[in-house]
Amino acid sequence: MTNLNLKMAGCALLLSMSCANLDNLSITRTGKTLIKKNPTEIDFGVLEFSNLSEIDLNQIASDNGRQLEDIDSIKINSAILDLPFPQNANFDFAESIEFFVQADGVAPLKIASISPVPRNTKEITLDVAAVDLLNFSESRILEITSRLVGTTPEFDTEVQATIDLEVDVDVTDAAGCNG
Repeated sequence: MTNLNLKMAGCALLLSMSCANLDNLSITRTGKTLIKKNPTEIDFGVLEFSNLSEIDLNQIASDNGRQLEDIDSIKINSAILDLPFPQNANFDFAESIEFFVQADGVAPLKIASISPVPRNTKEITLDVAAVDLLNFSESRILEITSRLVGTTPEFDTEVQATIDLEVDVDVTDAAGCNG
């Protein structure tokens, strides 16, 4: 192999390695809710997290300088719940927790859950389903709901949910990338 061919092969390898991470974006969404010690007028089992009630697929694309057509898939990498307040809070009041995605005309689909909830713990990692949110529905706005089975906590308790999404982007048009 000539010196020129070696240089070209090296450049091609370097370019292909630089494209390896261009097609995966990591997006973190965090929301909070307060579970009252003595809930009134609400369904205790339904948790509504601020900033997590819906996922707008068009907005995810736009926020990352892409069109929705550029995105190949959107999957959940992880879902973690923790209790920032009160300091001595734990998940002993919960037996199971589930998160669902739903859209117009499509039955809800479980995307993350844990059962039983470990005792005496302040942070839990839910098991996530291998669901492609992009292909879940023709709707581009997905509603996220959650349900807790258990008893009311001993104190008003703040629950924080953190969901990490992996967005796989088509980069075939990027310079030198082959998707």
